[in-house]
Amino acid sequence: MSNQTLKETVSFEHSLLTEDFKNWDRLLARENRIIEQSLLPKGHLDPREHEHHRESLDTGEDRMFIKGYKLVPYSQLINSNVRDCEVDEKYVKEELRYLMDEYAAQFPDSCGLKYPIIGIEDIITGDITIQSGHHRAFGCDVRETLVPVILLTKPINKFGKKTDPNAKNYAKARCNPAPESIKMKCVDAVLHLDKLFQTDPTLNGRNPTGTKPPRKTEDGSFDFVQFCDLAFGKSGNFKSPQAKGRLYNQWTKQGHKSKTCQTSNEDNITLFLSRNGLSTGIDKNTGKRKDVVKHSDVENGALIVQTDDNGDNFGGKLWRILRECERNPHYAEALEKMGIDKVIVAGRLYNTPNTLTDVKARRKNFYQICTDYSKILSKCTPLYIEKVVMPKELRLVSDKDETYVIPVPLKTILRKAQ
Repeated sequence: MSNQTLKETVSFEHSLLTEDFKNWDRLLARENRIIEQSLLPKGHLDPREHEHHRESLDTGEDRMFIKGYKLVPYSQLINSNVRDCEVDEKYVKEELRYLMDEYAAQFPDSCGLKYPIIGIEDIITGDITIQSGHHRAFGCDVRETLVPVILLTKPINKFGKKTDPNAKNYAKARCNPAPESIKMKCVDAVLHLDKLFQTDPTLNGRNPTGTKPPRKTEDGSFDFVQFCDLAFGKSGNFKSPQAKGRLYNQWTKQGHKSKTCQTSNEDNITLFLSRNGLSTGIDKNTGKRKDVVKHSDVENGALIVQTDDNGDNFGGKLWRILRECERNPHYAEALEKMGIDKVIVAGRLYNTPNTLTDVKARRKNFYQICTDYSKILSKCTPLYIEKVVMPKELRLVSDKDETYVIPVPLKTILRKAQ
């Protein structure tokens, strides 16, 4: 791919054409030219001809027109995914990037994308907020290419009326069909419904009371079933009565809901350990984190167990330490020579809830589990669990890293006194 191609920008006079109903035909003509002259020659496909990508442009009564095409660095993009996990990096690195490689081999100028990502550009900063294509955009970053972006106008009503305040929000969820995209989780859907309600609680007049609708009504008045149909469109997400029921229970649950911090991301784990003064356990030769039985922190006199509150995961790691102490007599001796006599648990939450009340409850429960395991560990090995350090899970100022100190088991106290 040539530098000239990478630097290309196509805008087609978008500063001269006002974005309103009276210019409908001219906006459509410009959109057609961009597709024909910029997208198709590079190997991209027309998003208007795809059942679900079309939802990014057309939400029913409102339409957003393509007004430009750019190739930009990933750093110029702003994520706005309706999902709690805005980018599943593992999925992109292990699956999507290889599909992109195959397509790029056929169409080198496409940067590996059949459909460019879709975004809205801030005319002041030049930053582009992604409407759809968060994973494709990250895939371009992984492949070290620029990101092809289709730029949209603001929503325009097809009948010249006032646009729905939630038009852009509907488009974000409706263009993510469950069979083709990563399936939307309940926590993702709750955040999406909250966003719709925060933007316009009347839902453009459909919900005149402005309050959360009932689960179901008998008289045909607006209810949660109709709200789901409106919110998710043809995406296939939350279609069954059971799925809607679970979502309704979560959505109506009390407490401020927040996106999570993706604490399972390896880079975030490293930052968390570092800011809490713990060894990151990164092997200098491999660049990977050491196995749990070798993740020592001499400065703190501890083994670091990096885990989550899933019982099988946490219990399995402690079992491996117990087994190593039992079967390898030199292991306990090596720990003693390094001055290691305890364990520090660095534990995040598995499937993090999105309210602070639930996060704190899960942390306290995990603290109690660690307390119980500490008693077992102290009876079978020279080790005990000193404390549990848990990372900030929610994107709330009020949520922070927390440390829970565990009482030293009696047997450990007696052993140290000898």
